[in-house]
Amino acid sequence: MDYYNSTLRALIDKYATVEIQRVTARSSLARWYDGECRDMKCQTRKLEQQHRRLRTTESETAWCQQFDAQRRLY
Repeated sequence: MDYYNSTLRALIDKYATVEIQRVTARSSLARWYDGECRDMKCQTRKLEQQHRRLRTTESETAWCQQFDAQRRLY
C-alpha cells in the first residue's frame, strides 16, 4: 500500500503540479458589472431574505419589483 501511495503521489506531483493563482472578484471580464449593479443586487438579496423570513404578499411584491428592476438594469 505504501508503494501505491508513493507512486501515486509522484505521478500527481509530476503531472498535476500545484500553482497558486490569485482570483479577484472584480475582474475586467465583465466591464458592465459596476458599482450600480452590485448595489442593485445587494438590495435585491436583502428583499429576498426579508420575503423568505416574513412570507407576506407585500414582501413578495417588493422583492419581485426589485428583481425586475435588477434585470432591466442588467
